[in-house]
Amino acid sequence: MPAAGTHTAKQQHHLQQQQQQQQQQQQQKQQQQQQGQQQKQQQQQQQKQQQKQQQQQQQQQQQRIQKKIIKKTKKAAETKPITAAAAAAAAEAAAAAEAATAAAKQQKQKQ
Repeated sequence: MPAAGTHTAKQQHHLQQQQQQQQQQQQQKQQQQQQGQQQKQQQQQQQKQQQKQQQQQQQQQQQRIQKKIIKKTKKAAETKPITAAAAAAAAEAAAAAEAATAAAKQQKQKQ
């Protein structure tokens, strides 16, 4: 009989195994928590990048539309000086409509 307070080699080994298992479980929990946080951060970064890309695309579209307006108004001004103002107004209205439809399309894509 071993004296009270002392463990046999078998008991000692069993206790060590239990401690190791507990440590491993704690480490796994910590890793899972870290992975969860990393995934959240990655998702946030991706969302930011997507927003940047969408902003860039919108800016590019607006620039293209503005270039179209300038071309249309120049042509109209060269060919018919009297209707230049009317052509400019019409081109602006058309551009506004284009921009509105483009914005509506992007809103649909987001959803």
